[in-house]
Amino acid sequence: MKRLSVEFNVLAMACGLYLLVSIACSILLTLVWQLNLDVANQNYQALAQQAEQSPFIIIGSAIIGVFTTMLTAAFITFRAKRHVLQLVYFT
Repeated sequence: MKRLSVEFNVLAMACGLYLLVSIACSILLTLVWQLNLDVANQNYQALAQQAEQSPFIIIGSAIIGVFTTMLTAAFITFRAKRHVLQLVYFT
């Protein structure tokens, strides 16, 4: 079996980093948003509808996306110093 190249390993780690950080930030965003709501008396559908219309969730999700993309791009650039083309492929 052929060994995977270093470039693929860097991209796999970057993908894992992107998923881990974005999921953790999304959970934190949702928890902060729910602190101001009375979730005990609401069903799932009503809560999901409020989340879709909340400016806090919309803006927070956009910020999380930009932050995690920049963090992952910096990680790829740091790990693959001479293979900057990977950064272009990822972004």
